[in-house]
Amino acid sequence: MKDTLRNMMQNITRLTQSGKLREATAAIQRALGGSPAMRDTPAGFAPAAPPQSDGDVIDVEARLVDDE
Repeated sequence: MKDTLRNMMQNITRLTQSGKLREATAAIQRALGGSPAMRDTPAGFAPAAPPQSDGDVIDVEARLVDDE
């Protein structure tokens, strides 16, 4: 168990150093939470989370409409 945690932390460090902060955060959450994805892999590592988009940006011009 100790080696697994060490390996997980090394992986998280590599992700952080390479600027993959979302993936590092997901790996930390899996390590702390023991997600099912983590338990189902032999080495205790779940696949890196896919990058999340910041969502679609909707740019509109707003105007106030009276109820009357």
